[in-house]
Amino acid sequence: LIVTPAGHGILVDVGETGFSRSDGARIVGTYVAEVLGCRRLEALVLTHFHVDHVGVPGHGGAWHLLFEQGFDVAATWTRDRRTIRGRSDATLRAWDRLLDGDAARRFRQRVARVGDVLLREGPLVIRVVAGDGAGVLRAGDHGDDP
Repeated sequence: LIVTPAGHGILVDVGETGFSRSDGARIVGTYVAEVLGCRRLEALVLTHFHVDHVGVPGHGGAWHLLFEQGFDVAATWTRDRRTIRGRSDATLRAWDRLLDGDAARRFRQRVARVGDVLLREGPLVIRVVAGDGAGVLRAGDHGDDP
């Protein structure tokens, strides 16, 4: 959790220890609400779609924050999950279904590109400086990568 001088919150990832778990989201949600004094995030950054970083829709992680705990986000920033797939497992497929469906409105998803501004607050500017391997990863399925 990053808290700006004006009290805005940016949360990077909210993962779980297992497929059907929500413990991580419960702990993180409670902490974020206490620190910010609200259930609103200026940005939710989901680095990649593995259970330990985003949880699973319908169970925990980022889905739990928004749909079970009532958090609101101004924008959810993700990698380009269409171009650089990462491990194509059940977690990624569940997120594809969610983010391509009606529930996506709650997430306000934006694909992070180098140069994008996540938040501007006076002289403070939080900007994407690298993404999707910073050009190192080629498009495709990297399911065999460690």
